[in-house]
Amino acid sequence: MYRYVLLFKRIKSIVQITIYKGDIKVMNKEKLKVKIFLILSLVFAILTLISGYLVITHKLDNAGYSVIPMLFTLTFSILYRNSKKDKE
Repeated sequence: MYRYVLLFKRIKSIVQITIYKGDIKVMNKEKLKVKIFLILSLVFAILTLISGYLVITHKLDNAGYSVIPMLFTLTFSILYRNSKKDKE
């Protein structure tokens, strides 16, 4: 039961339901898409830095562990930038 409450709180913070004088306004799809692209870009950037550190310290042998998250970081950051331009 506690897991479902935490999950609902996360969803509520992402969607940002605003109650104003009895009306429920939900964030439109474009703003939500921009936030999701930004979050995914940051997550993959962190993964890139962690895996780069592990490759440099020779705890991982393959540089692909660092390159693949970097490609996803670039992809989501470009999508974030383009969707932010389209929003304006």
